[in-house]
Amino acid sequence: MAVNTKFLGSAESYMEVREDTVVLLKRLGFTDYESRAYLALCESYPATAYEVSKRAIVPKSNVYNVLKSLEIKEAIQPVSENPVRYVPRDPEEFFGQVAKNTREICENLSTTVREKMSTDEDIYIWSYRSGKNIRNKLVELIAGAEEHIWLKTSAEMLEFCLAEITHAAERGVQVIIILSGTPPEQLQPNSNINIIPHEGSGIPVSKSAGGLFTMIVDFSELIVGKITGDVVASYSKNNALMYVFITWFMHEMFLAEIYGKHASEMEASFGPNFSRLRQKYRPKLKKHFPFADWEMVEPGGPQQ
Repeated sequence: MAVNTKFLGSAESYMEVREDTVVLLKRLGFTDYESRAYLALCESYPATAYEVSKRAIVPKSNVYNVLKSLEIKEAIQPVSENPVRYVPRDPEEFFGQVAKNTREICENLSTTVREKMSTDEDIYIWSYRSGKNIRNKLVELIAGAEEHIWLKTSAEMLEFCLAEITHAAERGVQVIIILSGTPPEQLQPNSNINIIPHEGSGIPVSKSAGGLFTMIVDFSELIVGKITGDVVASYSKNNALMYVFITWFMHEMFLAEIYGKHASEMEASFGPNFSRLRQKYRPKLKKHFPFADWEMVEPGGPQQ
């Protein structure tokens, strides 16, 4: 007796789902004929080669080779003779094995290809152009951190990777965050996380600061970017860049410490949030950085 899988919906919807599934199977290495034959068999089994040919619209001259190939892939198996009838293997078991095999192949290839690549990787800067890819790289870097994470960002951006930062701190990584804005409520106290207010006050000083971030991991990897507007990030292991950014972070820490002890004198000399210094020294770089809204937040005004 054939076992049918019934689709509850219109014929058009069924065909769309079927075609989408064919596309996915082809991405796993199935041919078009193999994809159609496999789906036809999943929808009604056990089935003979003739029945599969008819349902899948696979030429009779090809269907035996197609079914043999699916059998070699261990996607299906014969269950009777004279005539031979086929059934699909349990999908969870089959695709689970495909995933395991694919992962092992990719891991082996990754190791083999990396051994053949130049080891002088620190001369390159890698670019990322989507929020998903940037988040994946951030998660990878944070998960791989062994001793230190230095992060300069906004409260908005911190929420983007807060769970991963927290997990890193819980396993002993020392985390320093130079933060613009108020720390997220979800951030729990942790002796391995040190929050340093940006420039001592933590008050955002430009309208474009919300999605910007800079992160150094173990003083060997660096990523800089933004996750709002024109999403972009750059990653590098370059030692010269690393030195520049480590020094920059340290100066941020020095400034926060000094501001904490001499805030009133500094504001009297340089204005709230160093506004007079910004007006004096901030360059006009709008034409070079069109994504950046470097218009200053008014001192004492709403945080943005």
